[in-house]
Formats: sequence, structure tokens, C-alpha cells
Amino acid sequence: MKNVKLMVKLIGGFSIVALITLIIGYAGWSSINSLDRNLREISEVRMPSIKYLLIMSEQMENMTKVQRTLLDPNLEMEARDQQYKDFGEAQKRFKAAWNGYEPLPQTQDEARLWKEFAATWQEVKKGDKAFFALCEELDKTDILNPMALRAKIESFRGDHYKLMEKTLLMILTGKTFSGGDNPASCPFGSWAPTFKTKNAELLTALKGILGYHEKFHEAVGKIRELVERGDTNGARALFEGEMAPAAKTVVANLEAMTSETAKAENIFNQMAHYAMVTALEKHELSDKLLDDIIAANEGVVTQAKNLARSDSRNAKLVAVFGMIGGFVAALVLGIFLSISITRPIKKGTAFAGKMAEGDFRETI
Repeated sequence: MKNVKLMVKLIGGFSIVALITLIIGYAGWSSINSLDRNLREISEVRMPSIKYLLIMSEQMENMTKVQRTLLDPNLEMEARDQQYKDFGEAQKRFKAAWNGYEPLPQTQDEARLWKEFAATWQEVKKGDKAFFALCEELDKTDILNPMALRAKIESFRGDHYKLMEKTLLMILTGKTFSGGDNPASCPFGSWAPTFKTKNAELLTALKGILGYHEKFHEAVGKIRELVERGDTNGARALFEGEMAPAAKTVVANLEAMTSETAKAENIFNQMAHYAMVTALEKHELSDKLLDDIIAANEGVVTQAKNLARSDSRNAKLVAVFGMIGGFVAALVLGIFLSISITRPIKKGTAFAGKMAEGDFRETI
């Protein structure tokens, strides 16, 4: 009966030690499994998602910069072509990042935001297409700075009106003035040879001006000579018969140039309105949605990091308590085993000693 009790105690003690070992092993496996899951969530899902989203955000900013740069009226055609290339490269990088991000797992809130962003971005793309169609129209006019050209043409028209007024006043008062008789010294006359354009309407109007422009200024010199000789009637007849008709043709062609420039200016204004007004709201909404998606991923990263830290702390606590429990159980079991073994041995030794002395009264 005593042997059975001893066996039960021994099995119970070993069972406790085995159970503690099992608990520690399970806790370690569970913690490692949870850590692995959180690390994979961070490294294989959230960090790549954030990387792709940041690339998309950067390329969206680059595309916006291109559009605003194209609104610079002083931008030459070569620089505009470079901007078109930059926009195309930004689109490619944006699309690659989109394709990298979209298949990755998404949280429910993230999926909702992404769906909203995708719909908004389609509207942005439609607007971009319209914007670059206007850019193409402007490029075809070959009037990249229509505001400056229109102002210059208006000043040329004003110069010729002023010269007509001075000439008419000279006829009426008899007071002459110097200059005005050289078409090359006129602001338009010095500008015309330097003006280069592929715009057919502007070239036609310019050619229509040149011959009459010379007649206009030559008439000023002739009228001055007549006034100096006192031939007021002859000067008036020359003004009405030669200078005024030439001025009318010059001004008419300048107005034709202004009209063509106004078309280009209208295109430019539509571009500016789209980039600075129409598209601004959609671009800002897209930026906000993308920032919200990035924030959602960063929130998951923070949560996974906190869970990993919690799992690590729990594993450490279980290991510490397991070690303490195992040590105590092993110590108690060891003491118990020692006592259980040494007591019978001592009894057996004492019994053998008495038998050797001839004392056979005790039993074991």
C-alpha cells in the first residue's frame, strides 16, 4: 500500500513538472506565432502599402506641379515639351504604385476610403485629359504668351493713332515735329522683323501690314514738307488720300492679330481656370483621401506593434513564472524523492546491522 502511494506521489510530481514544461512551451509557441503574424502584417502588408501610397502622393504632387508650370506664359516650347514628358513619367510611376498597392489586403475602413479615392481620381483624370487638350490647342496657335502679345499689339495700334493725331495737329496749326517718317524706327517696325511664329493668321495679318506701314510713315514726311511750304490743302489731301487709308489697313490687320491672340488667350484662361479652380477641389479631396488611407495603415502598424510588445511581455512573464514554478516543483520533488529513497535504505541498513549482531527480533 505504501509503495502504491509513493508511486502516485512520484507520478503526480513528474506530471506537475511536465505540465509546467508544456505551459511554457505552448506560451512560447503562441507568442512566437503571434509575433510572426504581427511582423508579417507590418513587413508584408502595411509597410509596402505605405510605401506605394507615398509614391502615389508624391507623383500626384509632381503632376500638379507640371500643370501649374504650364501656366507660366513665359515658358518656351522646348520647356513645355519637357513638362509633358515629366507628366508622362509621373503618370507611369503613379500607375505602378497603384498596381502595387491595390492587391494588398485592406481593412474595412481602408477599403471604403480607397473606393472613394478611386472614384475621385477618375474625375481628376478626366479633368487632366481636358487640361492637356487645351494645352495642345494653345501649342498649335504658337502663341504661348497671348497676354503679352496682345498688350504689344495694342501698344502698336496706339502708337499709330498718336502719330495720326500729331500729323493732323501739324496740318491744323502749322507747327511741325521731327521723326515719324521712318517705318524702321517705329516700335512696330523694329519689332516685326524679329517676330517669329507658325500661326498662319498672324503671318497673313503681318504681311498685310508691312507695305501699308511703310506708306503710312512715308506720308508723314511728305505732309511735313507740304506744311513747311505752307501748302495746307495739299497736306490735308495727302493725309486723307494716303496716310488715313494706310493707317486703316494697318490698324485693321493689327486688330486681326489681336483677334487671333484673343483666341489663344481664351484657351489659356480656360487652362488657368481648370488648374486653379475646377480641379483644385478634386485634387485636394484626392490628397485628403490618400492621407487618410496612409493614416489608416499607420494605425494598423501601431496596433500590430503594440500587440507584438504585449505578446513579448506575456511570453516573458510566462517564462519567468514557469521557471520559478518548475524550479520549485523540481526542488520539492527532488527532496521528496530523496526522503522517499533514503529512509528505506537507512531502515534496511539498520536492520542488516542488527542481523549481523545476531538480533533477529525485528522485521522489515
